[in-house]
Amino acid sequence: MPYTTRGSLLSRVRKGDEISWEEFYNTYKRLLYTVGRESYNLNIGEIEELIQEVMMTFFDASKTFKYDKSKGKFRSYLKTIFKYKALKFKDKKKKTAEKITSVESDDFSIDNLSDPTDSNLDKIWDAEWEKHIMHEAMKELRLKIEPTTYQAFELYVIQGETPKAVSKLLDMKVNAIYACKNRAIAQLKEIIQEMNE
Repeated sequence: MPYTTRGSLLSRVRKGDEISWEEFYNTYKRLLYTVGRESYNLNIGEIEELIQEVMMTFFDASKTFKYDKSKGKFRSYLKTIFKYKALKFKDKKKKTAEKITSVESDDFSIDNLSDPTDSNLDKIWDAEWEKHIMHEAMKELRLKIEPTTYQAFELYVIQGETPKAVSKLLDMKVNAIYACKNRAIAQLKEIIQEMNE
């Protein structure tokens, strides 16, 4: 499925398009999962529950939400929903842990409920956002350039094969490998710039 701009995807989600909603969910689930694990030290079940709450909140808000670049980046909006839901989730978990502690024993600890500072959460979010954008950009790149160009780029740049080895493997001249790399990088930069707008 070709990459669509965030604005058009959000517009289709707002109109109730189920395929677009699934695309949105699959696009952002990995990001939310990693940030939940690294920021709040949640287990798999807890992260999945948190993701569901974030997605439900966004889904409810999407009926009236209009993406306006002048008011800020979409990633900031999504991070705000995530942080709000994560803090609510953490408070709920802490209250449950306190009830268990008072009933069961003094050995129970809620130290695993890390409480990241805003700057720590921002660092984790920003790092994961960059990985998220690169992952999505690479998927889009594969669709936008010729398969041979992508294959040469992947072997040479991503897998670290020598241009000579790639030229032998793909039956291309070494200069053609360099040209494929340059075309792919130029296209990748355009895709990333578009995604970051």
